Amino acid sequence: MEKFSHSALGAELSELHVADTQLRTAIFDCEKDYSLDDVTELNHSLYRGIGVQETADIAARALEIARSIYPSDREPTQAELNELYGAIAALKLERLEAPPQTPLDDIQTLVNKLDSVDSDVCEYLAGQFVFYSDGFTFKNEDLPDRTLNFVVNDSFLKFECFFAAASAATLHLMREVAENGRGFLARVVLSRSMLECALQLHFVTKKFLGLASRIENKQSKTSLQEFEMFPLMFQKAMFGSSNPDNPDLEDPYHINSCLDALPSDVDSTIDQARVKHLYDQLCDYTHPNFGLRSVLIDFKQNPSDYFTTMTVIDESLSGQMKRSRLIDLVPAAYLPTVGLFEASFQMLEEIRERLNGANVQAFGDATRFNKVTSPARRRGVNE
Repeated sequence: MEKFSHSALGAELSELHVADTQLRTAIFDCEKDYSLDDVTELNHSLYRGIGVQETADIAARALEIARSIYPSDREPTQAELNELYGAIAALKLERLEAPPQTPLDDIQTLVNKLDSVDSDVCEYLAGQFVFYSDGFTFKNEDLPDRTLNFVVNDSFLKFECFFAAASAATLHLMREVAENGRGFLARVVLSRSMLECALQLHFVTKKFLGLASRIENKQSKTSLQEFEMFPLMFQKAMFGSSNPDNPDLEDPYHINSCLDALPSDVDSTIDQARVKHLYDQLCDYTHPNFGLRSVLIDFKQNPSDYFTTMTVIDESLSGQMKRSRLIDLVPAAYLPTVGLFEASFQMLEEIRERLNGANVQAFGDATRFNKVTSPARRRGVNE
């Protein structure tokens, strides 16, 4: 399976970061002497896409700043003009979007992590994923140990097929988000889908781990009762659909359930509060809300008069005017996705160990079926 490099994404994010920094530092040059026209032009640039009340508030602040620097009964000196320009530049910086939250050095760290995860998942997906067909089963009430052995193996095989399918979908979207030939809005929408896929992978894996944990050290009959819930779990995870054309399929797991299953750990990239906040941000760009509309429009004062505001449409229709938002939104979506991948693979190995233990307990060490018999191993090793 061909691996993917995120180096182009890293270069793009770094370039945007540098451009944003230059924009902020270019507003005011402490070595330059500014004219009254320069001050007036900068002052006019403050009034973009704001209402009457906000315009009045900013105008009042600008006037207050000016009066604090020089009196109204005389022309300002050069030193006062420079000070005034700097003060209004600071006011303008307040109205810019927040500076990048992702440090420049962290971008390369993120790229390295994405490449590593991409490589690991590709290696995992290179295995074969099979499960027993519906016509092949073993169920004998008089032989609960053998029945449990079959159910354990069959359930794990099916679960790992889901795990592989969910991993492949998430990895595909990770690569698509990195594609800088797409418009900004499309990449943000794909970021939400990417995060949702990773959330579902983590949620279902956590549920199956709970099942595997509950059967440890239990009698075979009790364990078989626990596994009665697995068929519905598998149907909802693998084939769940809300498409009205598929009325016979189970409803999928809701994304809110996946979010609620996250840990509360402020130091973790998959902290529940942090990921929920990010998810709501991405939703605002996916639904016809302000976030989505703001990508392709901007506002500025009409140069023809003082009482109308012009709506500016992005001529590229690709979100080029707002590309700087990628500096934070894309890394913000990637970080929990990587964290969810890592947590899910850790749980996968724990599930394997717990189910192996259940098989050994029920069926003994002497049988070749005492290990979960999936032909797909994370590192390509068959047991």
